[in-house]
Amino acid sequence: MNGGWFHPRKNPLLDVSSEQMAELKAEYRQKNEAEATEQGVWYENLTFFVTGRKV
Repeated sequence: MNGGWFHPRKNPLLDVSSEQMAELKAEYRQKNEAEATEQGVWYENLTFFVTGRKV
């Protein structure tokens, strides 16, 4: 399987050929290496932690 994530309609990466997937991975690695510093690559993820209770 090419993709490692779930999409309710269909994983669009399943339609990508092995050659295209290799090209995408290589491009992704090149971009990460270009943005890397001595501390690594910056990754920002916005997360909401929400709690609730039924009244």
